[in-house]
Amino acid sequence: MHPGAARVARIRWTWDLQRPRFRAAAVSGPLPELGHRQSGARLPEVLPPNDARDVDLVVSYGKPYWPDARGSLRDNARLGPLPNDAGLWLTATSYLRPQASYPAPEQLCPRLPEPGEEPNRITCGGLGPDGASDMYWFVETITSRQLIEASADSQEEAGPGAHSSS
Repeated sequence: MHPGAARVARIRWTWDLQRPRFRAAAVSGPLPELGHRQSGARLPEVLPPNDARDVDLVVSYGKPYWPDARGSLRDNARLGPLPNDAGLWLTATSYLRPQASYPAPEQLCPRLPEPGEEPNRITCGGLGPDGASDMYWFVETITSRQLIEASADSQEEAGPGAHSSS
């Protein structure tokens, strides 16, 4: 990364969201209305099998920064910049990546529904494999309603302050 810039988060949408057998669970409804000084984007294409769409968020000091500046401009893959009063800039870059070559942290990837289970969309969040020195990941994918309910039940039994690893 560039001096004065840090990749702070990655938002990932997995191909499983677009698989025909899970599509009904993945649909989120119509796009919301955007107000003044707001912008938005949506996934413009069907992802190739086993690929993911990532949006990497970067915070930089003094001026906006995008990794792969020429490529992101050429590919129309940039979002932002968004400045604040402290002199920090938030930028984002969109990437299409094969999940096998660029895997998400394992603990943020619940298993897919098994036959007979109800598919359910879920967003998981947590630090990358390097812990506190890594970026924060948000992974939107598909799992089963039964797995979500079992996880919630086990967290209730464990009591306040307990954390699940899945």
